[in-house]
Amino acid sequence: MTGDAELCLCLAACGGDGFQRFLVSPESQVAREGDNVVLRCIIANQRGKVQWTKDGFALGFHREVPGYPRYSYTGDASRGQHHLAISSLSLSDAGEYQCQVGPTLSNPPIWAAANLTVVLPPSGISLVGQSDGSVVEVVAGASLTLRCRVPDARPPPRILWYLDEKQLPADQVDSQVVRSVMPHRWSVRSRLTLQPRTQDDGGRVICRVLHPGLAGGGSLATSIILSVLHPPGPPAISGMGEGDTLQAGERRNVTCTSLGGNPRPSLIWYRAGRLLDDSYKPVVQERSVRTINTLELLATEADDGVVLECQAASDLLHLPLTANVTLSVYYGPAAVRVSGPARAEEGQSIALRCETSPSSPPASLVWRVNGEEVVSPNAVVKRVPSGGWVTSSRLEWQVEGPWQDKAPRQLAVECEAEHQSLPHSPHHTLLITLVKPAGAPMLGGKVLQPVMTGSSAEVTCASPHSLPQTSIRIYHAGKIVPTRKEHTPAVTQARGRVRVDPPDNGSMVRCEVISPASTKPKVTSSRLSVLFPARELMGSMEPEVAAEGSRVTLTCLTSSSNPPANLTWTAQGSLPPMATTTTSPAAFGGTSTRSEVLMVVQAEDHERRLTCEANNGLGSPLQKSFVLNVLHAPVWREKLSEQISVWEGSDVSITASATANPGPVRYWWRRGEETLVGAGGTLRLGSATKSMAGNYSISAYSQRGAINTSFFLNIQYGPDSVMAPDEVTVNEGDAVEVRCSASGNPLPSLTWMAGNQSVGSGVGVARLVLRSAQREDTGLYTCQASGNLPSRSQSVPTKLIVTQPVSVSEDNDKVKGSWASLGGKGQLVCQVRAAPAPTFLWTTHEGTKIQSGEKYHVHKPVEVDGLVTWSSVLEVLDVSPQDYQPYHCSATNPLGSGSTVLTLRPPSRPFPPTNLTVLNAKCTV
Repeated sequence: MTGDAELCLCLAACGGDGFQRFLVSPESQVAREGDNVVLRCIIANQRGKVQWTKDGFALGFHREVPGYPRYSYTGDASRGQHHLAISSLSLSDAGEYQCQVGPTLSNPPIWAAANLTVVLPPSGISLVGQSDGSVVEVVAGASLTLRCRVPDARPPPRILWYLDEKQLPADQVDSQVVRSVMPHRWSVRSRLTLQPRTQDDGGRVICRVLHPGLAGGGSLATSIILSVLHPPGPPAISGMGEGDTLQAGERRNVTCTSLGGNPRPSLIWYRAGRLLDDSYKPVVQERSVRTINTLELLATEADDGVVLECQAASDLLHLPLTANVTLSVYYGPAAVRVSGPARAEEGQSIALRCETSPSSPPASLVWRVNGEEVVSPNAVVKRVPSGGWVTSSRLEWQVEGPWQDKAPRQLAVECEAEHQSLPHSPHHTLLITLVKPAGAPMLGGKVLQPVMTGSSAEVTCASPHSLPQTSIRIYHAGKIVPTRKEHTPAVTQARGRVRVDPPDNGSMVRCEVISPASTKPKVTSSRLSVLFPARELMGSMEPEVAAEGSRVTLTCLTSSSNPPANLTWTAQGSLPPMATTTTSPAAFGGTSTRSEVLMVVQAEDHERRLTCEANNGLGSPLQKSFVLNVLHAPVWREKLSEQISVWEGSDVSITASATANPGPVRYWWRRGEETLVGAGGTLRLGSATKSMAGNYSISAYSQRGAINTSFFLNIQYGPDSVMAPDEVTVNEGDAVEVRCSASGNPLPSLTWMAGNQSVGSGVGVARLVLRSAQREDTGLYTCQASGNLPSRSQSVPTKLIVTQPVSVSEDNDKVKGSWASLGGKGQLVCQVRAAPAPTFLWTTHEGTKIQSGEKYHVHKPVEVDGLVTWSSVLEVLDVSPQDYQPYHCSATNPLGSGSTVLTLRPPSRPFPPTNLTVLNAKCTV
């Protein structure tokens, strides 16, 4: 408020009527520590006393506030001006201040309050770990975290983040307010997370703090410069494009440019892979950086076809980025040259060749002979490694004849090269002297055919159409051969002989014809072919001692021979091995034959003999033998069968045989886990018993290993434990099967016998089968068991009883009774056939039942044949005449009954004997 305004307010206050009131009320203020502040207070119609309070504590009415040297009331009190002035603010000055006007009788008290806030600016700002303006490197796209710290401020400051003056969004910022170690102050920590992009390279990241305590309400800031690491862009070439051509000697600036890249890339020119120019430099335009390298190119012939390559390299690239251009430089040939013979003969066809030095593009050729242009075959264009093309052309020219005059003549051959880049075409002329020499020599004789070593062969050389002064010489192996000359008008001939040995094979026989018309002799030659056999056959075996399963190489090598020797292999006890045969040049121009056998040797190959034989049809064959020495673990020479069978009681001796290299071979016999004592490869067990049967094993071992085999000892024995029922009873008409079994190894043969007739058989088990049993089948049957040992045959009987009613025995019908003397004892026997057993009843002829007593004794019935024949005996005691009478015998069983009458008679003449049995006999001389 200006002074005039205050004056107006004051006049109003002083001159007006009414209650006291505030014209200017105190207003809240914010001030920095150390500042001076004034809290304004103007009262209109002031009647009461004025004082200020701080946080309710009265400061008093004195203009110089006692106890507060920095406090004072200012203004014109008579005008109602009671301002509170505070100098050099401190934190203790903050609080609520009231301007209070006391009451009067006619005016109530009034007061107005204002707050004074003392602010403390932050003591500083810093980026943790970074200095202000420092450069921070980060890979493009990678996460970067920056931490900003603003300490010791009141109130807490506000932190904002900027990237090149553009505020960053809040979702990238995390800020925390913490109490400072200094009283009444706060510190703020703010963390920024961002992922710089390539275009952020060189950008400034700013941490800015806003706080009322800063001068002018401004801000405090610190920052870093981003160095965003990113690879450069691919290089681009300007000033020279594909398809552009240069003339030799032309100058051209070629520029390579690569955009971006941090760190800045190296940009290097290479010519054909070799460094050419590394003078690159960066060019900065605002935030855009590019690297350039300008090459000043002077085109030369050597640059044609050369690849210029620009490589942009950076630590961020695994491989350099490249761009290239292939130079195309036009230049003509520097020279052209004709080559051919210096002399030519009558009728001779000569070959001429013209060739340019390199040019680009290829030059064209023109031939002229003696000044006249001639047509030649198509030229051959060839790219040369040094660059450019070489054009060549061949011309075949026939020298005409015969010549009438003998004076030498010349042939002028010119070749000219034409090229679009040359104002003048280079050319070259070859002068050829024409001559008429002697005819070509011809070799003849046996030397042109294969010659056996140790013999001599004729050699001839003739030159047709030669002049008389022609000279002929024959050479063998560089030495002149003695000859005799023969001359005719058409031919001059020399004849000699050559003796040959193996070193002469392939040696040269040469004939020279020398004519004054030729600058050098005419020559023909032929090589001798000498036939000779191989003198030596060498052999090797690698290794000489080989382990089983390893490879052994047998090699036979012949000395030199012509023709090559054939090598054949034979092997003891087996087919010839497969061999690889090769030949190679050898001494005297012959051939050495090599044959190699590669074998994987086994134990059975030990001490096997292999022989190779060399023969080329000349001389006697040569032989070389090898004996294999194979180290092997034991192998069975006599291997036991899986089962060994012996008869019980026989002597058991088992032999196994193994061989090993080196020996000796030791043996270990076992039965299960039990070790047995054997005599080397023989195990003797003694007399065979059944308990010896079982699984046995034998191990044969040596220092190189062991082998095992097992076998089962099978103890064979005859029939044993023959079992069949003692008695079988069957109802008449029913079926019955009687089973007989026996043990044995092997199982015995079983046969059911009825007397001498076989009625059933089997192995191990035999069955006696009756489909419908009849009483006639009743009898004693025998099961006989037999094996491979006859002495061990066994048999068991079985009674087969077919049930039947009582029938009187035929013997009873024949006898009809018995005789007895008076006073003696008579005996009547009653026999019947019955099954089951019958009961007997004796009665007199009057029908009186007879029981044992003083007169009679009835014996207990007896089974006579052990089957179905039963006998009941009646004894008549103290025979009297009355006892000579018929007696009735009846028998009964569940199936029926039968009876017979037997008569007791007095003695009479005896009946003739029906049977004689000798019980004892003696013979005395």
